[in-house]
Amino acid sequence: MYFRFANNSDVDTIYNWSNDPIVRASSFNSNKIEYVEHVEWYNSRLQDLSSIFYVFYNENDVAIGLVRIEKKSDETIISIMIDKNQRGKTYASEMLIQASTDFLKNNPNEIISAYIKIDNIASLKSFKNAGFSNEKKIMINEIPSIVVTKSITL
Repeated sequence: MYFRFANNSDVDTIYNWSNDPIVRASSFNSNKIEYVEHVEWYNSRLQDLSSIFYVFYNENDVAIGLVRIEKKSDETIISIMIDKNQRGKTYASEMLIQASTDFLKNNPNEIISAYIKIDNIASLKSFKNAGFSNEKKIMINEIPSIVVTKSITL
């Protein structure tokens, strides 16, 4: 498995991944994303140095999914999407390891946070297997959730 950074040619693939019913159900905003809004958002994120999109491929050069890391003013947030045809193949944890390792290598003082709906057991397991810890139950928009974090430990 390997990654490359997203570019303009990924806009449609990421749009399709984002609107997959399982991805929408796992998101805190489960509404369908309109294409025009997605293109505008995606292009702005590509120009924003605080957003990093890691597009992952398997050994057969088939696109697996995306890990996005976004530095905000008060925290750094990570999220993951996997192509519906690649789910269940245990890619998620390795994708999270590679993306978070790359990010923390270049941002060693950052703490990466993942926000996960409490009923998304598979996602929580993937993050824990990728070294995310400090599990804390929280509410996000009245949705029971969990936050886990990862940083470089000295």
